[in-house]
Amino acid sequence: MFVKAPTIAVARSCFDWRRLASAPRRKSHANLAFELTSSASGGLILSKRNVPADPVQEAVDALYGQLTSLGIEVLVDDRDARPGVKFADSDLIGIPHRLVIGERGLGEGKIEYRHRQASEAEDVELTNAVSFIQEKLAAR
Repeated sequence: MFVKAPTIAVARSCFDWRRLASAPRRKSHANLAFELTSSASGGLILSKRNVPADPVQEAVDALYGQLTSLGIEVLVDDRDARPGVKFADSDLIGIPHRLVIGERGLGEGKIEYRHRQASEAEDVELTNAVSFIQEKLAAR
């Protein structure tokens, strides 16, 4: 038996929730079964930490441009919400790949990658991020 999940009300900035209305599918999340309407279920979410730093936003914009130019569907989540809320929402709507860019990691030249089914996140060199994502998308 499938029940429809409650609508998630989100303040939209670059995170385009309207894309979620194109290809309906059925997914289950823990004990809840719901109908997912997501064209991004094979895609990637790019999330930035809540810092008012211009270098972080520039890195998000640059990586978004590189990935979309390769035909990879990317949703950018730059809402003013705690990271756990953002991560839970991306899991709930079924986006399997997550990249997180933060000020500290960016200072080290790294970003965080996590697949939805992985138990731990892994650090990826920012310079190798595009090729890393291409490999991950091809493998799954």
